Amino acid sequence: NSLFLGFYSREGIQLALKKYGVYDVLAKKGFGRVHTDVDTTDPYKHRITIYRECKHQMNLIIELVLRKHFINLNMPFNCELNGRHYMNLAIDWLRIQNIDGKFDKHRPPLPGQLYPGLGLSWTVLELLLIVCWRLNLSGLINVPDHFHNASIYSRVFHYINPDVHNWKCLKIPFVTCRSIKYHGGLSGDVFTM
Repeated sequence: NSLFLGFYSREGIQLALKKYGVYDVLAKKGFGRVHTDVDTTDPYKHRITIYRECKHQMNLIIELVLRKHFINLNMPFNCELNGRHYMNLAIDWLRIQNIDGKFDKHRPPLPGQLYPGLGLSWTVLELLLIVCWRLNLSGLINVPDHFHNASIYSRVFHYINPDVHNWKCLKIPFVTCRSIKYHGGLSGDVFTM
């Protein structure tokens, strides 16, 4: 199946990126001509990459790798949800970078950062929540690589196991659930939790 996550065409992805202002933000940052690539050759992990002008690693602006992932919920307390399986969307990799940007003493690089960000993280997260809603998935899973990622994600995500909700357990998956309510159409989407 050449559709992204079995649902989205390349053109549909480009339309969503345009409608939600991703291409506009990129243009304002100096990336007016971009190349969007959708790779579904791996049946389990699908990738979206956006490059400045042409597909070359030096021009990589955005890279997103997603997969569908089952979790079996077993909370450390009695709960009617224990033992149930839930299909989720897992973020395996997300990179959003301004390849023309420079760090300075007021905004030094965070661990793992090669370039400054583009200010698109929350827009991308909103788009991923829409994907979960459209594909009827139970939640969005992310495993942060660094403390600053965990700090940012903790505003929206929660640890699957509440017993390990501390900063020492960065490799424990975060999940945001389908307690999300969807209001509106493509041009006026609003999500509340």
